[in-house]
Amino acid sequence: MLVPSNARCGERLLWLLLAVLACAAMLALTAHIALRLGYRYDLEWMEGAMVDHAERARTFTGIYTAPRAEHVPFLYTPMLFWLGALVSSVTLTGPLALRLVSVLAFVGCAVLIYCFVRREVPGANRKLAALCAAGLFCAGYGFLRSWYDLARNDTLFLLGMLATGWLLRFGGRREAMIAGVTAAFAFLSKQSALLWLPALGVGLLAVDWRRALVFAASCGLVIGGTALALHIATDGWFTFYVFEMPQYHGWQGEYKLKFFTSDLVPIAPLMALSITACAQRWRLHRGQALQLAALFGGALLTSYLSRLHVGGFDNVMMPVLAIGCMLAPIAAANARSASIRIALLLVLCAQFALLTLDVRAALEPDRAVLMGFGPQFLPTTENQRANEELVAAVAQLDGPVFMPFHGNLAALAGKPRMAHAQAIHDLLSALPRSANGTLDILAIADPARLATLSPHARTALTSFYGSVHEALSQKKFAAVVLDQPLGPVFESLFAAALTGNYERQGGELLSKPTASQPAVGMVTHSPYFWLRKK
Repeated sequence: MLVPSNARCGERLLWLLLAVLACAAMLALTAHIALRLGYRYDLEWMEGAMVDHAERARTFTGIYTAPRAEHVPFLYTPMLFWLGALVSSVTLTGPLALRLVSVLAFVGCAVLIYCFVRREVPGANRKLAALCAAGLFCAGYGFLRSWYDLARNDTLFLLGMLATGWLLRFGGRREAMIAGVTAAFAFLSKQSALLWLPALGVGLLAVDWRRALVFAASCGLVIGGTALALHIATDGWFTFYVFEMPQYHGWQGEYKLKFFTSDLVPIAPLMALSITACAQRWRLHRGQALQLAALFGGALLTSYLSRLHVGGFDNVMMPVLAIGCMLAPIAAANARSASIRIALLLVLCAQFALLTLDVRAALEPDRAVLMGFGPQFLPTTENQRANEELVAAVAQLDGPVFMPFHGNLAALAGKPRMAHAQAIHDLLSALPRSANGTLDILAIADPARLATLSPHARTALTSFYGSVHEALSQKKFAAVVLDQPLGPVFESLFAAALTGNYERQGGELLSKPTASQPAVGMVTHSPYFWLRKK
């Protein structure tokens, strides 16, 4: 059937408009990253602690060890720490080294999304559709709370998963074998890969069961072998932190529905178009349709389960956003009639708007309207001054300083690195619960009450508590630096040793105390000192 010339013209103009929006998003993202990449303090409250972990990898001190005041491992797999250590050893140091790893991983993700769409879309519009997909992914920066370039492991994990999906979608048996390696890379970046990988295997099974068996065998060999090697090399501590500790965390029950009624709202067009893309492929090749559906469904399930997990933040939406950005332009380009293509292209245009202005702000007054590339993710002069003042104050103290709310700052002040509050919280989640469901903090000092826990959990809790209690009792720290509003939690945990040997200083430590709050992450600001009594 002939397509009217005005329809062809309108469709072409919409593709060009999408290309302009995509390029604008890429330029805006590039400028935003350039403005904050070299910032030497935390952009997100765990970045400094990630640097501390990478430094332990660089100096071969050991990441997965019995926890002590100096170091409590995060419950993450080590790829970001290893790569950060490598970059730090060659050229750059501090957060910049790890952020550079994330930026390169982001570029790799955007390239894979572009190439995936270009392979899936036939005809003259395939390059424009691919550009649109990459641009949508860039435009999601604000939706993900600026996570692409942070010194965190999510972008690295996504790179491994997208590479695995690419190999399984377009490769043969050799590529299925290589996909086991990229899957292991994703797992070593973040263990959330284990939620997504089964879906990729099932999707491949619908296309070619022989390749699916090769992929399963490769995954089992590489991931299983790597995990076993790390288990043996760390005397079981790797297994404890990566697999056992997450089991002690609770669930955010409100997100059972809120995930669908709030989290997915800004990307609802992507979700609808992704389902459309799978339905379109069903008419042509049911196996491939099931493979695309498994790719999308696995990403959605991974984001959903991660969001339900206590500590799940906006970054967990990265998998479902990335796959939505891939499949949505495919749906628009592959629609059979010009009128439907135009309608779907208009939906894609609307999606760019929804990734810039947050419609959820209409019902949630505390939410900012501007979600895209606003100033809220950029460090200010006040942020930098507050961190400089804190580093200078710590540097003047005689001896080690325990500052659990600020990773890497102790090192900048010339002091030994210390454990981070988030890792400490993750560890304490293993404690038994009291009658009202809260953590029984007092149990940490009573080994008999920890008898129901695994040997590693008991050892971890007693090792950490004993280490900090001994250091406070013997006044090994020149000071303890805590932040509001969570500082009192630490005070209650070590009340006897802290109040008996340290004295809280009055007055404001910084010229603007709240300016120490990082742009992203946990609310933590207004640091204050507990100084060692003479």
